[in-house]
Amino acid sequence: MKRRSVTMKRLTRYALALGCLSALAAQAEVPISFYGDVDFRVNKEGAVTNTFAVPRLELFATHTIDRVTFLTEIMFEVSHETNAFAVDIERVEIGYQITSWLRVRAGRFHTALGYYNDAIHHGAYFMVPVYRPGIVDFEDSGGLIPAHSVGLHADGRFELGSAARLRFDIDLANGRQGTLSDLANLFDINQGKALNVRLRLEPLGAAEGLIVGVNFMVDRLTLTGVDPSQNDTAAKTWGLEQIYGAHVAYFEHNLHLIVEGYAFHHLLDGNRFDGWTLAALAEVGYVINEVTPFVRGEFEHFPSGGDPVFATQSALGDGLGVAAGVRWMINENLAFKAQGEYFHHGAAGSTDRLTGTLQLAFAF
Repeated sequence: MKRRSVTMKRLTRYALALGCLSALAAQAEVPISFYGDVDFRVNKEGAVTNTFAVPRLELFATHTIDRVTFLTEIMFEVSHETNAFAVDIERVEIGYQITSWLRVRAGRFHTALGYYNDAIHHGAYFMVPVYRPGIVDFEDSGGLIPAHSVGLHADGRFELGSAARLRFDIDLANGRQGTLSDLANLFDINQGKALNVRLRLEPLGAAEGLIVGVNFMVDRLTLTGVDPSQNDTAAKTWGLEQIYGAHVAYFEHNLHLIVEGYAFHHLLDGNRFDGWTLAALAEVGYVINEVTPFVRGEFEHFPSGGDPVFATQSALGDGLGVAAGVRWMINENLAFKAQGEYFHHGAAGSTDRLTGTLQLAFAF
């Protein structure tokens, strides 16, 4: 009874907070959008399990006054540990359009890495599959990339004659620290800053809709518990992370195409580790009226003996996964999806995962 009482109090607080936010936004004439999904999933990873789920409810608000833009994304998300809702502030951004070719933003934002990360956000409604690829999943879900950043962002476009546009994105942020699931929202435990640069070529004319991009990110790491030789769990491991990436995307002529590849170079001080982790994904779909059949593949390759920065993930060994399914856009607010996925881990003793999911994603 006590646990139920605590849960009810927590839900009551969330409901009151949600009501207050909605009232304040309405008074300020700031529109709020609601995104979420209802799922039914059958999972075979050893034993077979099945469950209905309401994993998240997202509040998204944005407002523009002259050259100033405000954006916030608040997530009510179920914890895998407690099976109860918790509140997570995913994005808080203030932007300013300096010129027609330069915009700056400050706050907590999605890092400009690859295509998926800052083009397709938390709402499942906007994705063709039921969830993001594991490689580019969010930090608290085991993704490999630093999906969120706290700091400054600048972006803009230059016309390259009538043939193409060149877009640039630059992030200067606190970077990774503590553990990979942590984010430096309030303080940075090292004084170095992560620098990320993304360049994209966007052709015009017959090739319009094509995006070809490259990334480079460098960050000074301060992580805990990544060196198994250290008995002190509070000990910090210093090192360097370099992320190289390339991506291609295309969304014209009914085609849905996203291809991304990453190379993570990690160097830990004291010659404790120097190695490369490689990862790639490819997602292809074809739109037939309101129905989009799709297929997605993922690949992860870790150094021999594992990557201590990706200790949890690399302990399972190299990963190879394939997912296929269909999305039906019922109307402008509802999307129904059916997806099957198989994921194989290469380490001895690891269990393959076979999953089937039905999802109703909504956007209001």
